Amino acid sequence: MHRREGKGLRASSVVTVAMLAAMVLLPLSQISSVSVDNYEDAQTGTITFFSDTTWEVFDSNGTFLGFAQNVCLNDFAPSNCPAGATLYDYPWDGWTTNLSAIPNATWIWAPGITGGTSPAFPAEFSFSKVFDLPGPATSGAISVSADDFAEVRVNGMFVGTIGSVTNDTLAGEASSSLATFDILPFLLQGTNVITILAANGDFGCGSGPYDCNPAGGVFGGSLNQSAAPNEPPLLTLTSPLGGEVWEQGSPYAVTWTSSDLEDPPTSLVVFINYTSSAGGGTVCGPVPGSPGSCDWIVANILATDVVVNGTVTDTGGLKGWDESGPFTIVAPLATPRHLTTSWNGATQVTLSWDPALVPPDHYLIYRAGEPRGFAGLGPASAQVVARPSGASTAWADPLPLAGPEERYYTMRAADAAETELTPTSNTAGVFVGALEAGLTALSRPLEYFPWVDYSGTALDTVEENRAAFGATSIQYLDSGFWQSVPGGGDPNTVLSLGSAYLVVRPTAGTFVFTGLPGSMIRFDEMPFAGFNPAADARSLAATVSGDDVTLAWSAPGGMGSGDAYQVWSSPSRTGFFDGDAALAGTAAFPTTTFTDAGILGSTAEVFYWVVPMNAALGPGTPTYSVGVWAETFANSDTLALPLRPGAPGPVSAYADAIPGAVGILWLAPSGSWVPHFTAMPAGVYDAAVVLAGGYQVSVAGTVRYAFVGS
Repeated sequence: MHRREGKGLRASSVVTVAMLAAMVLLPLSQISSVSVDNYEDAQTGTITFFSDTTWEVFDSNGTFLGFAQNVCLNDFAPSNCPAGATLYDYPWDGWTTNLSAIPNATWIWAPGITGGTSPAFPAEFSFSKVFDLPGPATSGAISVSADDFAEVRVNGMFVGTIGSVTNDTLAGEASSSLATFDILPFLLQGTNVITILAANGDFGCGSGPYDCNPAGGVFGGSLNQSAAPNEPPLLTLTSPLGGEVWEQGSPYAVTWTSSDLEDPPTSLVVFINYTSSAGGGTVCGPVPGSPGSCDWIVANILATDVVVNGTVTDTGGLKGWDESGPFTIVAPLATPRHLTTSWNGATQVTLSWDPALVPPDHYLIYRAGEPRGFAGLGPASAQVVARPSGASTAWADPLPLAGPEERYYTMRAADAAETELTPTSNTAGVFVGALEAGLTALSRPLEYFPWVDYSGTALDTVEENRAAFGATSIQYLDSGFWQSVPGGGDPNTVLSLGSAYLVVRPTAGTFVFTGLPGSMIRFDEMPFAGFNPAADARSLAATVSGDDVTLAWSAPGGMGSGDAYQVWSSPSRTGFFDGDAALAGTAAFPTTTFTDAGILGSTAEVFYWVVPMNAALGPGTPTYSVGVWAETFANSDTLALPLRPGAPGPVSAYADAIPGAVGILWLAPSGSWVPHFTAMPAGVYDAAVVLAGGYQVSVAGTVRYAFVGS
């Protein structure tokens, strides 16, 4: 129960907030547990519903508890307290919500709870009922008031929340007013489940009994449907039809037509998927109805029974379906997968990759000094450093590591004449930096390989890296305090990308990291050349404004009227090679910008590249990818570059750019920390912020800053 005169929140309420944030309200696997007898239906017109004792109640584990009971604070509150309701004997007024919009609704809570029941916090229950809509829904709404928090879900899908278990102002508003939600987008023709999750906050006497921390919820609404179901839409796949042979990793157009008697094609929504004995997944969707086309980068599977299927949905929720005949996906030459760099602890760098299902004649291995440093990726390129046999899965670079440097590798599979080559693989790198005699502040400049098992000999913990670097100790920041290993710190703490560490070594030396850079390219010789790896492929850049990411690039040669660009995004650095990338949008030539609106509201890390599409010749080589990494800083924190910036910036620039920054500390060669306060002008106690360097930042509260780079 929220009450301003209460004693406030306890720290334990943070645990409940985390539980609520992670809770899946009535998972689809549990929806069947809602009694089919507890439903309401109507052939046409409107269904009106409201909170009462007919709603089934479940605990936070999905266990059925029985039916809801009416509850009241006392004999006088709320004003519509029904006869027979459980009285909490709460000594104050409350639950003053105006219920004129839902006049039959009563305040309810889980069965068996009285004013003497404890603990009242944390308490979380779900109230569910099944509704049947024979016709397509035309509108739907629900109004909710709660003491202290409520979450609305329809058919297992999140709709919205009211109140809070930690914020007394929000909790007070929730128990004295109605919040109305539009639930039409979540309604289906047929069976629907409406669920209200209600939770009590840590207010009043907290985990004491309900007579000093009451809880309840009141809600109601209506569902409207058309007088008669419409006819389902029709979908016809036109490519593939069956019998085709498509190659892994190559783009092919999946096309279809769709129609509906009631809705125009632009109002229809289509999802395209594929299935096979080797696996299945999404091709595209949701996309507009008809005529439709999406370019599918064919999955990395081998199968002769691949089927593409499509589903079209009209505005009434009715669906149509079609599927292709079986066709084949082959890999005459497979792009090398999972290129990985490793270091032997001395001067040797070794590359490894997955064995090919169909071994090529040999591979071409390319080496460059930076992620975007590949000037030529053809067979005659001077950057080809080896041609290992097609049966091999590893290669040791004969050039020893000799001091601070960077190396980046990519590779291709080739036939004997090198007239047929695969696109390039992912890029793998090695970064060698200098360790001072004494104290060095460093950070990991490359991402871990997601396919490597770091529980073995591969380095990932602070202790493993300390030993490999020949250091006497390594320190990491935990809750504002430096923890030393050996010492009071945990040696199994992972040395993470985007964090800074302090290394102590009695003599000068080097540190070595292997991993994935933030920028890669998929080069191939195609009818349309596309971007040049040595020039305009390096032009892709990103800027961040709020949660929006805006991309800009230079046009490659050969683009003209009728051509376009595809902008692809990936949640990981290698997603463009592993099938995790998705089409974020398109830009018609001559436009060379694209904004991915709101993307950072749903993810903290995203990567992009741009594929040029020639109307006559098809796709060309894309740009190098660019990454965006949104980092959260709290109070005293470490600062490290998770991506290589386009141009190095000084400490002063980051102090000005990070919201709420008080200042940044950088480590001088003498081993002393030097402060640059935000109030200082540039150049005063200033230094360069470099990749693999480590810094400390002080911010007011908790802030977020987005890094951009390769």
